[in-house]
Amino acid sequence: MSFFSSKPIRVISFTVFSSSILLTVATLFVAPVIAQNKQSFLTPQQRQFTEQKQNARASQAKTPDHQVSGKGHTESVKPGAPVKQRTEKVRLTKPELQARWKEEWESVQEELGHLGAEQAAQLRAQYSKTKEEIDNLPANRVVEIEIPVTEVGEHSIHFSSFTYNSSGKKLDPINVIFYNVGSAWDVQFDLQNWTSIQWKTITDASTQWVYIWDKIHYGGQDVWRKQDYQLAPVGSANAPWPRYHIRLFGSFTRDSHSPGFGAWTIGDAHHDDMWHDCTDDWEVAEAMVRASFKDSNGNPMWFVGTIWQTDLGNAGNYQCAYNDGKGTLIELLY
Repeated sequence: MSFFSSKPIRVISFTVFSSSILLTVATLFVAPVIAQNKQSFLTPQQRQFTEQKQNARASQAKTPDHQVSGKGHTESVKPGAPVKQRTEKVRLTKPELQARWKEEWESVQEELGHLGAEQAAQLRAQYSKTKEEIDNLPANRVVEIEIPVTEVGEHSIHFSSFTYNSSGKKLDPINVIFYNVGSAWDVQFDLQNWTSIQWKTITDASTQWVYIWDKIHYGGQDVWRKQDYQLAPVGSANAPWPRYHIRLFGSFTRDSHSPGFGAWTIGDAHHDDMWHDCTDDWEVAEAMVRASFKDSNGNPMWFVGTIWQTDLGNAGNYQCAYNDGKGTLIELLY
């Protein structure tokens, strides 16, 4: 009988065919479970953490910035996504300037209590002069401001490359982007509860604004956006003592593109000392935020996907400190 007889071949063929059926069936049943239930990979403690977060979200769902409206996306943007810069002209009317001045002035009242008499007098004089200039504008005056814009992804997210004060003066470079499960509420919750370096919300810092071009997404707007939250690391002293500080500006809606950013938030990580410390550049503060989302081995924590960097086009010296123009992008999964 030949070595290559028909019987062994039939047995081998049946075995391979049977294995193929089993693999196909397993794929059909297991893949949807994996896709629909990412939490099956979490430890019991991590599942408990996510449940606590969802309970916290549900209990505060009436607060607008806790829930980002709009349709979701099917795939997160990947490192290497295209980045473009351009400029746009935006407008501020006299009533808008007056309202913003009032809001900023009210936000610095707590800071005034930490200043010496001379410093407080200088700050009051500065705000008084700005108010007088705004009040002297004609009633129908519209102020146009040319703003550098950063676009990341394929028509995905568009935002001003800097923060601005009430009168439209350019201040802090944007250097952090959170995305996927990245609403401002999600980011502040993670920073206060889950990160390796824990942060706290603060109120003793001035209000600032960014401009977000979000109308390309369902439910979005092209409009000024003031910060949703301000945070500093736990243990930080009150202003004006040196501390790290970040403002969070959440998107109005989800990025509906695929691949896209989902719910996203931008931030201006920096170092404060009488508003900014010239001895500490923007990269140290950005690195502290980045490190907050890594474990002791330098790996992304359990609730974090990809951490990467891209050039946001805003390099330069601001508030006496240098910014290299690169921003950190942090994908949040839960």
